[in-house]
Amino acid sequence: MDSGAFRHLVSQLDPRFRVPCRQTITNQIISEFGARSEQLKGYFTRQNEKVSITTDIWTACNEQAFLGIVVHWIDLDWKMRVLLLDIVPLHDSHTGTLIATTIAEVLRRFGLGERVLGVTTDNSSNMVSMAEKLSMQCANEFKNHDVTHLRCAAHVLNLAVKEGLSVISTSVKKARLFVNHLRHSPLLLDEMKDIALALKIKFLMPERDVQTRWNST
Repeated sequence: MDSGAFRHLVSQLDPRFRVPCRQTITNQIISEFGARSEQLKGYFTRQNEKVSITTDIWTACNEQAFLGIVVHWIDLDWKMRVLLLDIVPLHDSHTGTLIATTIAEVLRRFGLGERVLGVTTDNSSNMVSMAEKLSMQCANEFKNHDVTHLRCAAHVLNLAVKEGLSVISTSVKKARLFVNHLRHSPLLLDEMKDIALALKIKFLMPERDVQTRWNST
């Protein structure tokens, strides 16, 4: 937003528009998030549906870690609802205790501690520990003894596939090396395109697999 080139581009598109500064937009986003949070708290106060949550930790490009908390429920019209409750920055070690405390605070803020049925996470040890501690905290503080930990089925399947791929790891390694070489050699790439043309098949650029991207291998 503060880039002179970007401001010049916008002025060429519409000279009447004045680009707000980055701080103004940040304040607007925070204000809008607060207003929507209040609306959501009002909704949950008026309704009494049970809810479940999913949660995960991700790291931004500036290496700041965030805990995302998403709530799922079926409303009175039997429609599935999914909403992001909060994205909380994590500054300390990502222990199960810290994550459980953070989630409990968000549940407390929205009045959902008594209504949580399940929490779905991946299979990391800190998330398993978090689920145990959150279940105890909900039982002690909210008198909610129904919290169940569910392990993400997609993550379990991905772990099984990765384990299966280890059986053919030599072939996978050869394919990975070939793709890397192909992507760095314009001459070889042109030859592959010529082969595809001769065989009358569509040429598709091979993708490089990424360890943290599911299904890429």
